[in-house]
Amino acid sequence: MPTHHSLLICLMAVLTANQVATGQPNPATVSPKETQLLKADSLFQTGRNYHLNKKNYREALVYYDSALHIREQYLPEEHRDIAQLYNNIGLAKAMLGYTREAIAFHQKALRIRQKIYPPGNDTIGHSLANLGQAYGIAHEPQKCIDYSMQALAILENSPAVMNKGSVYVNLAGAYLYEEEWEKALDYIHKAKAIMQVMAPAELISNEGAAYIGLKQYREALEHFQNANTRLAKLAPNNPIRPSILSNIGSAYQLLGQLVEAEQWHLDALALSRKLFGEQHPEVARDFQNLGTDRYLQDDVEGALRYLDSARAALPDPNGPFQLISSPDQYFTIEGSRTEALIKAYLLTGDTTRLRQAIRITLTVDRFIDNIRPNYTGRHAREYLQKLAKTRYERGLYACWLLWQRSKDNNLLETAYWFIEKSKALALYGAMQADQALKDNGLPETLVNREENLRADLASTEKQYWIAVAQKADLTEINAKAAGLRLEYDKLIQQIAIDFPEYNRARFELPVRNLLEIRQKHTPPGTTLLHYFAGDTSLFILAIQADKAYLREVPNTFSLNRQIDDLIDGITGYADSLYFDKNLKLYKTAARLLYDSLVAPVAPWLDSVLIIIPDGRLALIPFEALLTGEANRSGNYADYPYMLRKHRIYYAYSATLLDEMGHKSEHNGPLTFSGFAPWDRKMLGYEHLYLRHSGKEIQQIATCFQAPGVFLAEQASLDQFYSIAPVANVLHLSSHAWTDEHSNEHAFITFSPKADVAASNLYLGDIYNLRLVADLVVLSACQTNLGKFSRGEGILSLSRAFAYARAKSIVSSFWKVNDPATAALMVAFYQNLLPGCTESAPGPTKAEALRLAKFQLIAGDNGQWAHPYFWAGFILIGDNAPLR
Repeated sequence: MPTHHSLLICLMAVLTANQVATGQPNPATVSPKETQLLKADSLFQTGRNYHLNKKNYREALVYYDSALHIREQYLPEEHRDIAQLYNNIGLAKAMLGYTREAIAFHQKALRIRQKIYPPGNDTIGHSLANLGQAYGIAHEPQKCIDYSMQALAILENSPAVMNKGSVYVNLAGAYLYEEEWEKALDYIHKAKAIMQVMAPAELISNEGAAYIGLKQYREALEHFQNANTRLAKLAPNNPIRPSILSNIGSAYQLLGQLVEAEQWHLDALALSRKLFGEQHPEVARDFQNLGTDRYLQDDVEGALRYLDSARAALPDPNGPFQLISSPDQYFTIEGSRTEALIKAYLLTGDTTRLRQAIRITLTVDRFIDNIRPNYTGRHAREYLQKLAKTRYERGLYACWLLWQRSKDNNLLETAYWFIEKSKALALYGAMQADQALKDNGLPETLVNREENLRADLASTEKQYWIAVAQKADLTEINAKAAGLRLEYDKLIQQIAIDFPEYNRARFELPVRNLLEIRQKHTPPGTTLLHYFAGDTSLFILAIQADKAYLREVPNTFSLNRQIDDLIDGITGYADSLYFDKNLKLYKTAARLLYDSLVAPVAPWLDSVLIIIPDGRLALIPFEALLTGEANRSGNYADYPYMLRKHRIYYAYSATLLDEMGHKSEHNGPLTFSGFAPWDRKMLGYEHLYLRHSGKEIQQIATCFQAPGVFLAEQASLDQFYSIAPVANVLHLSSHAWTDEHSNEHAFITFSPKADVAASNLYLGDIYNLRLVADLVVLSACQTNLGKFSRGEGILSLSRAFAYARAKSIVSSFWKVNDPATAALMVAFYQNLLPGCTESAPGPTKAEALRLAKFQLIAGDNGQWAHPYFWAGFILIGDNAPLR
């Protein structure tokens, strides 16, 4: 069981004090209204005392609510004193774990303050900071970052420097949840520089949390203990202190000192119960940590007792899902319970424990569906997917164990469901939400506003990367991007309220069931391989027309290293200094990966394979794996490539494969649009010259009746924007850039304007396209690579084209060879459209690409037989013939 660290996210609140008259009013001159408002002021101050000094948030809320009731009776709706109460109620509710309610109150406060104060007023900055705080506590880091950046833009020059420090703390907390430890430390150090000797204990604890992420456990423990010493002296009952005690226990747990860990976690639990009662997220966290301590000491039954208590301590555990304030905490507890139940089965053989584990995972699955409306942006959806992934793994493992015992094929249906849901949420869910805007009768003005906001956001993201390239200051553009994201989010929320049908449709996720996939995509001769790469196991579900097989492969074979060796071995072909070493790397990794990923289900495979990879498996060109020992003669044409046995294509999920195949067929001749910006040397850009790209486009164009060929200066981004929405076949022969550390900093180049960066088609731009293309070919480098997101896979350029509704995509894994790529592409199209005519359907796209690869292997005396030249390109999506 992986340890769970309740690493404190310290999100400091900005409270604003009420201005209370110091003199005593004359009772004879005070009206009933004034009397009531004075009473409200007194109630507010009492509540504020409970809030700030006594840290008794429940009692503070009693006084705040009473004051609010009076003020709402006697003051205008948009009054600063009402906004102030909304603000403080939001802060208190956030500290009690009622984050959704807290967010709603802070939004009310912000709306009032934005109306009554001028733009840039510090009070507006305080509200933005507090909204960031609430979203941080709700574990929605991107929204925390967005609101905090907005606040920072206002408070940057505020004379109250502590306010700016509190925003830095918010940002540090958000980046801790994003597991960007260095960024978190950077903001922590900025906050400490402002606060100096006044740096609070919770900030020091956050610094320890960052060191946990960096695996520097001794340093982390030192920071946690320092924070605890400070609080024990100054405020032993501070509500932050249980988290710090818990963090000390987690540090000891990571250091393997389990007895010490358990004692600190017991101390944390005792203080949490004293401060918060029996049902609170902090109490749940402490029970969960104690469950982990017991599990690691091989006391499974003791672990289960603690974990059951953890689940019961969450707010209203038997009520509506939306009342659970911290989804990732819920996921962690339920994942730990499932893992403990599995271990109990392995120790006792009691299959009821496995059935209970499966039931818990199905409940988690329903919970995910219920909270999806709270995760509206792309970043938020990816974060939810990341939280859910490990929980699906536990349920899947329970299905595997029980299926081995019972051979109940209904369990394969459940296993398929867990695998499919682990992949379908973010990309397909985003596509569904986007389509809902078009299909539910929304006014055209709203649809246009939504499209314009998305376009503005994409444009701002592009400006950001241009500014990065120019090493310009990013503060203003960060704030602008955050503001646009928040404005977009508000628009979507308002549309959801005004148009319930849209709201229902955007969160529907009609995941295809196993029977549908069998009937539509696995005819005789076709097998679908559905992979799930978890923390401890790799699962392979082989699906055929009439049956399915599930296999579990323990993740003990250094999968990531073998993937790296495979890619390094192939792409190192041109490195003459290390040629022999790289060839050995390739042959060893290609055989080991085949033995691990394919051989376990090889007896059931057909000639056509649909591969749905998972995680870093998406980096593997399966065609280049070796089914046997490669010869030692150096004749690459004779190697036993998997390409020889199978016609292979790929998909992001079974549901998305089905969705891509459902696009309506076009009528009339195929329209081809090919872009080659670098087909000849351009003054000042000779280093970008692609000698064969223009010839590639021109030769391919002869296969079509109505080709559009755009070379050099004609292959501009503006030309692409005008052509792309109506083209049946889009072919881009250009340069591409990807960044493994950012899912926005990826782009394809077009003919340059004065500023090359402004001529790039960025990832965000592609997400805003709406295509009708049957086929998009990205004849460029590394278009299938990008930032890895757990649960989502590789966030690549090709994935963005799938979102833009391309029916199928051909994309690349590595920096490809220019002449070999041109030859491969020309052969691909000639195979796809036999005789270069459109009179009759040709072979499937996968078969056409496979034949082209064989042509490279066999041609020109084997100069392009090495997989470096042909294995980099794969087909993703619909495999139907082009006609």
